[in-house]
Amino acid sequence: MLEKHFWKILIGLLVVTGILLALNIVRIPGYKVTEEKTAPAEILLFGRLDINSAGLKELEALPGIGKKTAEKIIAYREKLKGFKSVEQLKEVEGISVSKYDRIKLKVTVKKI
Repeated sequence: MLEKHFWKILIGLLVVTGILLALNIVRIPGYKVTEEKTAPAEILLFGRLDINSAGLKELEALPGIGKKTAEKIIAYREKLKGFKSVEQLKEVEGISVSKYDRIKLKVTVKKI
């Protein structure tokens, strides 16, 4: 009986540790983080980032989106006076089909 509880507790601790490491809340001594990007709270809580209201840092937190591409997304959004659909991201210079495929489920368009 005690052994059964031991394994449940151990697995629970491993899961919690994994979550804390993934969210960059806990760090392992000697382990270097190569990229300091953390997802905005909006993505963590709701799963999708509104590209009509996202700022530079929020866009940069998306996979494959660096500062220059984030700036191009914002410039294109201003030119359009807001995105009407997520698919319009494909029209932004620097957003390839593969990059679009990586981010399309992480973004949304709320009407402005």
